[in-house]
Amino acid sequence: MSKTSVEGLPDQGNNGESGSVIRKEQARRYLSSDVEEHELEGFGAHLDTCAHCRFHLDTEKALSEMLCRSRPLYSVPTALRNRLSAIVRARKP
Repeated sequence: MSKTSVEGLPDQGNNGESGSVIRKEQARRYLSSDVEEHELEGFGAHLDTCAHCRFHLDTEKALSEMLCRSRPLYSVPTALRNRLSAIVRARKP
């Protein structure tokens, strides 16, 4: 009997046991448009038939959108960024 994950979807595991499960890294690449054209067709076809992977892709998309919205409105001034980088580099063993 398989375990059940969020929203009653079957838990496919995270260790690559099944070739039909899209890994989180694949979902991230898809969302950032970093998927080769030959991969895109198979990826889309799989999403059409797999509720589990669609759920995980939607979750990754929501997280990505939330992180984009939570970015600071202003960037750090270059001088401050350089000073902080120098401090961090100096502390590395």
